[in-house]
Amino acid sequence: MHGRKRTEYKARMSDPKVVAGLQHKAKQWFKLNDELINRGGSSLELIANLLTVNPDPIYLWNRRRTLLGDTIDDLESELKLTQTCLERNPKAYGTWFHRKWCILKAGREESILQRELALCTQFLNLDERNFHCWNYRRFVVGCLCGSMNGEIVFHDEVLFGSQVGGKSSNDCSAFQDKKTHDLLASEVEFTTEKIQQNFSNGSAFHYRSKLLPYLPDIFSLDDELELIHNAIFTEPDDQTAWWYLQFLLEKYHADFDLETEKSLLEELLEAEGGESKWVLLGLYQVLRYMEGMEENQEQILRTLIRIDPDRKIRYE
Repeated sequence: MHGRKRTEYKARMSDPKVVAGLQHKAKQWFKLNDELINRGGSSLELIANLLTVNPDPIYLWNRRRTLLGDTIDDLESELKLTQTCLERNPKAYGTWFHRKWCILKAGREESILQRELALCTQFLNLDERNFHCWNYRRFVVGCLCGSMNGEIVFHDEVLFGSQVGGKSSNDCSAFQDKKTHDLLASEVEFTTEKIQQNFSNGSAFHYRSKLLPYLPDIFSLDDELELIHNAIFTEPDDQTAWWYLQFLLEKYHADFDLETEKSLLEELLEAEGGESKWVLLGLYQVLRYMEGMEENQEQILRTLIRIDPDRKIRYE
């Protein structure tokens, strides 16, 4: 989970009860692993037990897929296994990939995909910045749009690339129909909800930046700037919203009221004592698109070198 200090982790690892629990887990792991080796690595039950203890080893997931073959007789059991493993470690790469593999083997049934989308929402309510879950959510959306491998394609342009092997998304013409448009618009709304809950949600901002340029009927620069301003005035030292401001400037600077944006950031900089690194960088980005502001930019860079000397070469 995000927001946990390293010192808290170290303190937990020195707790005798935690240490005893880890020792028990290690003994359980080695016992199950020895038993699997004795059976020639061909027991799905033992592999499941091992993964429940520790879902990280990729080789166990690979072995499981080899034993399962081209079809899955009991999809629900397989999904239940991945759910149990994700509850133990929500950032296990192999578990997320195996769940994608299961969904594709099930034929991308819409009822299953809709359920997966709802599960992603529940999961992100617990940890809204888990990029593994955001990535899986995009995979599910890609499949709902007609993709064979999790790609999201619009007018022959790939918004998000393939996440698993297999056919490319050559059947995504459905992307242009109302159903698909509404799905992607609802995804934008979902990112709004997550960003408002936590302005540090880089995954939500990134997803939003990929979708909105292709949904001009719901895109509003004023709304995006309001979202950013709420974020930077709440937590000016958080880099996430500043990255999104830079993205908007690069893509839509011709539509900006640059003078108003400059004044707003100067007001924020003054409120922060004139030496906030991220406010200075944001103001510098705005000035790049304004004429006659070279001296102002140089002054900002000098200030940044003084307050952030570790990155002096970057500013020079």
